[in-house]
Amino acid sequence: MLARPRARWAFAALLAAAPACGGGEEEPPPGESWVELGTGTTAFEALAADSELVLVAGPQGGHHFVVHARMGGLLPGDPTMPGLIGNPSTLFTVEDEQGVRLDVDMAPYRLGYEPAPDGGDGYVLTSGRILQVQEERVVAMYGARVKIKVEVTDVREATASDERWVIAIEDDLAPRADGGPDTGGGGEGGGPDTGGGEGGPDRGDADAGPGGGR
Repeated sequence: MLARPRARWAFAALLAAAPACGGGEEEPPPGESWVELGTGTTAFEALAADSELVLVAGPQGGHHFVVHARMGGLLPGDPTMPGLIGNPSTLFTVEDEQGVRLDVDMAPYRLGYEPAPDGGDGYVLTSGRILQVQEERVVAMYGARVKIKVEVTDVREATASDERWVIAIEDDLAPRADGGPDTGGGGEGGGPDTGGGEGGPDRGDADAGPGGGR
């Protein structure tokens, strides 16, 4: 009779040590947690301090920055399952030099990270994401210095953050009244993933598309 409790404990310990299904890395990565803010529509691109960053004019109205993130020392979750509760929460924000928030307060993205390509350090998001700004502040942002922040929190509540000062510049490929090209982010033709069931902001519904607020 004494062997049964020991067997149950051994089985529970085996389950706890086994990685979760779905391709996510579920063993706590070694080292300190860290995250790096970047940009890039499809692949992560490092973002130098005080570099210029386009304030993209969306094809359906609105303006946004294309942001990206690379991290380590945090549980990456499952990049094939957007919206999964076990995925890290990634929050992007932007503010001016007085500390006033300029974004539309979108909910965090609940996305898994994949191993960095070509043997690079850490894990990266599968694609760039949008950081939508308040439309009434767009004109004043052109040429201005703004601070973009990212904070990532994994399922263990471990967290890491990063920030960069950038210069917001106008989108010279925005739709024009004379019939110019329409290449605003988030549309068809390779723009960043802007939400929906493929990994948009987590609002308690994995199928919720992007929007202005919670």
